[in-house]
Amino acid sequence: MQNFNKLFGKKYEVSEVVAVKEEPKPVVRPVPITEWVVLEEDSFENYSSLAKEIGFKPSVLVREQLSLFLYENGIARFNYKEVKAWLKSKRIEAGKDFWCWCPLREEDVVDHQWGKWKKDGSYRKEYCAPYDKIIPLQAMNLIKKIQDVFQEDVCFFVSDYPSVVPDPFLMVRTRGNEDIKGNDHLFVIAMWDEPGFTG
Repeated sequence: MQNFNKLFGKKYEVSEVVAVKEEPKPVVRPVPITEWVVLEEDSFENYSSLAKEIGFKPSVLVREQLSLFLYENGIARFNYKEVKAWLKSKRIEAGKDFWCWCPLREEDVVDHQWGKWKKDGSYRKEYCAPYDKIIPLQAMNLIKKIQDVFQEDVCFFVSDYPSVVPDPFLMVRTRGNEDIKGNDHLFVIAMWDEPGFTG
């Protein structure tokens, strides 16, 4: 057996190829391929470099580059399920129906949406206006650090619901419309308590 990497680092096994004479098989309708053997171990850097040279920048590649950047720079990520549970408890305390992700700035507005509207953690361009409260200096430094590297490839969001003290979280994601099950593409990287900016 040989070990190969699934896209960007996840291993699974592929059997040795053995030449066997087989009878011709009938032609069948193609089905989508759900697993690709793209990279061998330790080749992500080479892949990224070549992709940059040819101008190839799919969202899934940017997401993996962002994930690696956060790790290499010691930027902690919150468990998304725990964030959702915490914010749900806070908005219930505030007597609100749901919380959503608001773009941090106008340039963070994206056309696509995620989550079921009026459910916790959702986003709709039409209803989630850019964040209009001040944020801590530490959060701004973090945003600049990421933006200096990824520029327009990523966008930033802040959790919000109508409340005087919503205790926001900062999230960064790729700008592309990724068809990803779950929330693996939403990287929650900071939080602060309001008022007072403690966290």
